[in-house]
Amino acid sequence: SYFAPITSRMMFCHQALICAAVLASIQARTILFEEDFDGLVLQDTVDETAATAVWTPNPPLGWTVDRSQVPDGGVTEFAGWSFVDTTWWNTVDTSSSNAPVRTVFTRKGTFAVFDGDEWSDKSAKGSMASTLTTPSIPLDKVQIRSGLRLVTDVTWSVSGELVFYIDAIYSNGDTTTVVSLVRYESDSDSSYYKARSLDETIRVNLRAPAD
Repeated sequence: SYFAPITSRMMFCHQALICAAVLASIQARTILFEEDFDGLVLQDTVDETAATAVWTPNPPLGWTVDRSQVPDGGVTEFAGWSFVDTTWWNTVDTSSSNAPVRTVFTRKGTFAVFDGDEWSDKSAKGSMASTLTTPSIPLDKVQIRSGLRLVTDVTWSVSGELVFYIDAIYSNGDTTTVVSLVRYESDSDSSYYKARSLDETIRVNLRAPAD
């Protein structure tokens, strides 16, 4: 059996947000894994204006957030990947040039967000990078042959230097293979350049390596 953790990584600054992730078997039309983050227990603000139960640094069970490349300083609520109530996120720092970006995204619930623009508002030292990884997802041979589809909703704001990517990591116990699924960069000269996209559904068909 292969296992496919889905890894999403943000580097440097400014905004991307994921509201839900679904991995499905195409042929069997079966959902193998899904997460909408709405089951998370949210906390009160720390550095932002006082608000109750609006964010948490803690991912769902089995998920991991790597903040080892988040420097000291910065706004606590946005140090690397965080999980926020979007109604509250829409109201954060309305004086910022990115405030209109937040208000355009109107879907409601708890979403995973990387917001370097807001993080840098408090004595941030340099740029940050952070990785969000799903639990391992078991796949049987039928699912491997029939193909899989990843569906996730994203908002992406281009401002400053920014890289966003989603990888699938397959392992059968002996061999590990990393497959790039999505890559966005803010550099207009890059072949991966992605212009601002404030309300996008990503659908990626993928096939695990043969056993």
